[in-house]
Amino acid sequence: MTRLEFRNRLCILRSVDEDELRSAGIRLSDKDWLSFCLDPFRFFLKMDDETAEKLWRVIESRCATSTVNWNSHVEASTALRVGIVPPGCSINSAGALVIPDTQEGQFVRGSSLILAHFDHVVTTTGRVVKSRDGAALKAARAL
Repeated sequence: MTRLEFRNRLCILRSVDEDELRSAGIRLSDKDWLSFCLDPFRFFLKMDDETAEKLWRVIESRCATSTVNWNSHVEASTALRVGIVPPGCSINSAGALVIPDTQEGQFVRGSSLILAHFDHVVTTTGRVVKSRDGAALKAARAL
């Protein structure tokens, strides 16, 4: 697993909702749900093995990028809505799409749809590719 894949899984863990947990057979009391929301990483580490495995399957199901046809507008839109990003990409803590520097010029087909889904897009080295207001992008281009 690469650093970006690991980071993507952490972002997914942070965004799991209660309906997903219930669908996976994980029932939490209101107190446990609040604890999960406040610190999902710690909660995951304290789970028993059986429950942690169920949650891991939820996370892995969102990582199943190989089943997404990124050339299909419908499939790509659906994947992006549930938090699945193209292979090699991740979402940083600010919610920006992070793409490898090597992919910037050779991004997957359908990249205009993927890029349009995010207000901010940066490369792994921090170069701004897209910014919602355009100010950061204009400043980056001026360099």
